[in-house]
Amino acid sequence: MPPGSGQKRQPPISLIGFRTLAIAAVAGAAISGAAFLAIHTLQTANTEQSYRSENQRLLRLAGNQLTAAFEHHFVLLQALASHFQQLPEPKDKGFENLAHRALSATPGLAALLWIRPDESSRSRLHRALPLEIAAQLSGVIGPSAGFPTPRTQPVIINLPMPLHPNQDWVIAIPAGKTGAESIAALLDVDHLIDTTLKLLDSPKLKLRLLLPANGEGSTRILHPISAQPTERLLTTRLDVGGRTLQLDLFPPSVTDAALHFDRSAWLALGGGALLTLLGLSYLAVLQRKAAQFARLQLTQGKRLAQLARQEMEQDLRLKSKAIEASHNAIVITDATRARQPIIYVNKACERITGYTRSELLGRSPDILLAHEKNQPAMIKLRTAIKRGEGGSAAVRCYRKDGSMFWNELSISPVHDPSGRIAQHLAVMSDVTDRKRFADQLLHQATHDQLTGLPNRNLMQDRLAQAIAHAQRYQGFCGLLLLNVDRLKAINESLGHRIGNQVLKATAERIAHCARNFDTVARLSGDEFVVILPELHEPDEMLIVAKRILESFLQTVHVEGHELKITCSIGGSAFPKDSDDAEALLRNADIAMGRAKQKGKNRFEFFTQEMNANAAERLRMETELRHAVENGELLLHYQPRVDLTHGRVVGVEALVRWQHPERGMVPPAVFIPVAEDAGLIPHIGDWVLHAACRQLRQWQDDGLPSIAMAVNISALQLQRPELPQEIGDVLRSCQIDPRNLELELTESVVMENAAEAITALQRLKEIGLNLAMDDFGTGYSSLAYLRRFPFDYLKIDRSFIANLTRDPDEASIARTIIAMAHSLRLKVIAEGVETEAQARYLQHHHCDELQGFLFSKPITADEAAELLRLGRTLFDTMPVHRSNKRTVLIVDDQIEALNALRRVLRREGYRILTTPSALEGLELLATEGAEVVISDQRMPEMSGVEFLSKVRELHPETIRIELTGSTDIQAAAELINRGAIFRFLTKPCDDEDLRRNVREAFNQYEDAKRLREARDKT
Repeated sequence: MPPGSGQKRQPPISLIGFRTLAIAAVAGAAISGAAFLAIHTLQTANTEQSYRSENQRLLRLAGNQLTAAFEHHFVLLQALASHFQQLPEPKDKGFENLAHRALSATPGLAALLWIRPDESSRSRLHRALPLEIAAQLSGVIGPSAGFPTPRTQPVIINLPMPLHPNQDWVIAIPAGKTGAESIAALLDVDHLIDTTLKLLDSPKLKLRLLLPANGEGSTRILHPISAQPTERLLTTRLDVGGRTLQLDLFPPSVTDAALHFDRSAWLALGGGALLTLLGLSYLAVLQRKAAQFARLQLTQGKRLAQLARQEMEQDLRLKSKAIEASHNAIVITDATRARQPIIYVNKACERITGYTRSELLGRSPDILLAHEKNQPAMIKLRTAIKRGEGGSAAVRCYRKDGSMFWNELSISPVHDPSGRIAQHLAVMSDVTDRKRFADQLLHQATHDQLTGLPNRNLMQDRLAQAIAHAQRYQGFCGLLLLNVDRLKAINESLGHRIGNQVLKATAERIAHCARNFDTVARLSGDEFVVILPELHEPDEMLIVAKRILESFLQTVHVEGHELKITCSIGGSAFPKDSDDAEALLRNADIAMGRAKQKGKNRFEFFTQEMNANAAERLRMETELRHAVENGELLLHYQPRVDLTHGRVVGVEALVRWQHPERGMVPPAVFIPVAEDAGLIPHIGDWVLHAACRQLRQWQDDGLPSIAMAVNISALQLQRPELPQEIGDVLRSCQIDPRNLELELTESVVMENAAEAITALQRLKEIGLNLAMDDFGTGYSSLAYLRRFPFDYLKIDRSFIANLTRDPDEASIARTIIAMAHSLRLKVIAEGVETEAQARYLQHHHCDELQGFLFSKPITADEAAELLRLGRTLFDTMPVHRSNKRTVLIVDDQIEALNALRRVLRREGYRILTTPSALEGLELLATEGAEVVISDQRMPEMSGVEFLSKVRELHPETIRIELTGSTDIQAAAELINRGAIFRFLTKPCDDEDLRRNVREAFNQYEDAKRLREARDKT
């Protein structure tokens, strides 16, 4: 169209292009900017939230791992301290062996220290291993190191100055009974942190461990880092051994990651600008150049992707090599599939488990747990895994060959880019040797080394469990306390080696008698405990107690010795007797003491009466301790008479207690209390001094010279200074040593026979007379008896009570008299109360007697009056001198007695009659008779039984039996056995009776002449 025409004029092409380009540029920039801002904001928020959640999870895992590591060292150190307590003195060598084993078996343990108080009771380092740091430690650990004294609980301290970077944290555990000694460990905190970081598999993480100030000093940095605190710093608190630690986590800078994750936003912005430019260029340039630009962009993108892939592959190869070279077993499982099959194992796993890689891949990891899939530790781990967490535990695993090993297992979840758990990473370590060592230390800390039974510590724990179970189910539990009788005597006479063998045999017997779920423990040297849980009734304890007592009926054979062992048992029950463990044990002890008082080898239930008696006994013990100081003790004296002349030849000093409120307390009541309280030596010394002063007083008063007998206890005899003390008393009182007689019971001298012989010989050198008291009640042998320098044997009163009626006791008395005389010892009979007993003893040549027949224990004034009057035994027991033939007739029918007396009276005999067989035995002992006539049928015993006793008690008598039966065969048998001389049938002819009695007297006199002739030759 020519210029100037009417059509509207179009803008030039350049103007149209400029406008189009401007509009396209503005629109592209606006769209690109909006996309950039939206994507950048969203991804930045998501990135920071994801990082913070991941870092919090890592911090929690790190805290759990560190806490478990510290607790592991605590448990190990407690076991070491317990083992250290049982080391024999001196403990230096034992400490070195213990330290070497612990250091070699425990990574992270830098040193083991032995801390003990100095002269001022302040803690100082006594010994440390390794030796190369001992000198440095001695300069660091001292009174200022913060060790409380004494200690009874574990304590964690930090040194006043660091010994080595981050080796300044010490765990101290009490190792002495009073808490004065400690076993301490120097921990390598760097090692613990490094181990934790390896398990987390996050090398860019940084951890800092702080020990906050607890009121004294400032905060200590146990593991520093070079990083500065940031707003992304994460912190947690760890409770370790009563102290609170602070663990800080410094996550890697989020800048690089954010840039990485924000690349899509930048790409959106750049892409929008590029598209805008491309669009503009498309409008401005040819299509060819646009295509060339696109090809160039594609080529560069491929090259960058290839470089990134190569870098990633190189990183994966490096990590794979590191995992393969790890000493620990590594197992990766697929968390997205059922039963989480194994998808990777390293070579260490093959070495530890014995399985090949091909045998494990695709299998459930439970294959390593075999039949123990539900171990408590594994249940806790599975619970943590279900919560999306990790954890660690020591579990029992099994190799391919079936052998068990302890696996220190740590499991951590592995997340995919979406945050979902894709795999689980398990790190396994074979800690069997370390676990065995720790178990050995724990067993030594909780079990008795001699018997292998639980010790007091474990017993108290089991008792608490039994009480808790009984409370929960409203049932009963019982406690038996056993004491082995006479173990001390065995140790001292045969040696501790034999005693230990007896203890082991005792432990086996008790354990065999207990039920499978009972606890048998050794409480102390000769005491054992049996805990009986789940009882329906307290009386069920009696079943186990009876089994134990019956098991002790069999003798114990130890190295050629045949030993008779007994035990005394006391029992208490929950809740009948107490609801407290300590009270149950105390009550059982009271019951056991009552069993011993009643003669040992028995069982006694605890009763409230016993508790009251125990309280009364305790009050009496307190009062008895002051009795000597308050002048409440006094002496009574029991005379001792000579059986030949009947005169008093000595007295025995017997202690009495005149209590200001209780009155005269019997010796049977307070002497056992004094023995249990250890007051016998103190009282014995007082008796010795008081008796010697009284003897001196009698001599000054001009009374006849007699012997003063004083009892000596085992503890007094064991004192080396006893001869010197007695010599000093004799000199101060001016007493002839021959007038002092020391009495020692058979059990005292036989507790340790060898030492007793030496002690007695030293006493004999002074010139004293020595007597063995209560002879026949102990277990002395003739081999020892002839070596003891005794002058007298005192027959125990238990053999005198039925002397004239019991042939066995009479035989024992006669044997003791004959044996003593063969050893050139004099014999004293104790507890003589009847004339018959005295006559019998006199007839069998006993030398002296002591008992109520002549005098009860009397005061010093009464004894002086008795000596002044010159009273003798024969004033009480007149001498019977008769040359007439004597016949004793025993028949319960009075008419028969009278008839026999009339028939025999014409013969001129001295006739004794009685209707009682027991009275007949008394008459025989008192009056004597050559011929005894007895009826067969009597109420107390038959004639045969009576004449058998007569034969054993008085074998020289001639015995005739009267009976209404005509059993000739029975009579002949009795005659042939020597039980009787004649057998007469009632009614018998008078002349026949007189003839048989005359023949009996002739028989007696012929036998007497033969004995006398034999004695002369």
